[in-house]
Amino acid sequence: MKNPTIVNECHPPPDNELEEIYERGYNLWNDGFFEQATECFAEAAIHHPLERRFLFAFACALKQQGETEQALKLFMHCIFLQADEPWAYFHIAGCLNTLGNITEACDALESTLTLCRSLNNDAASHHWLHQQAKSLLADLSY
Repeated sequence: MKNPTIVNECHPPPDNELEEIYERGYNLWNDGFFEQATECFAEAAIHHPLERRFLFAFACALKQQGETEQALKLFMHCIFLQADEPWAYFHIAGCLNTLGNITEACDALESTLTLCRSLNNDAASHHWLHQQAKSLLADLSY
């Protein structure tokens, strides 16, 4: 008889279980349980590394916990998966700024602004992102 633990470790959970893990992480994050949320996001990302949402959530959690270099790598992977989404560029700028790479951070903010303008939608989140990127760019460019 096979050990069920070993079988579970060798086979990723079904997609619906990964969604539940991601949702649990999201709820834990919103409740302020950042370390537990990070574990959920990590598990989802490990089992489904091409799902941008999972990687992005894991990257955000790592960034929040001061794991800037690791977060930067995951945000870059998010761009590889979806190059026209401005949020990853914004977070890349934050990571680069933290690491002292101001010129590169400004470039990432410029990309954020360009993508926000190119989306041509009235989403409040993109308007907020555009304003934040513009403000941070002005601060870094002084």
